[in-house]
Amino acid sequence: MSCAVNSRSLDSQATDSRLIPKREIKIAAVEWAITIALLVVDAVDKKERKEQENAKLREFLQSPFLEWVYV
Repeated sequence: MSCAVNSRSLDSQATDSRLIPKREIKIAAVEWAITIALLVVDAVDKKERKEQENAKLREFLQSPFLEWVYV
């Protein structure tokens, strides 16, 4: 597991490849938050789209055109 690097740990940093600068951790955290936010927005969009399609279908099924087809 990687460790955050701060100004105090820079002095003690040797060749430990697990150390990641704090800035990189912050960037990764923001990227992760954006990814999660986009997934949530996509899920909401799909739900809204499904509701709109259902409303259109209900409207069509109640339309006079459909009664004319079955006559």
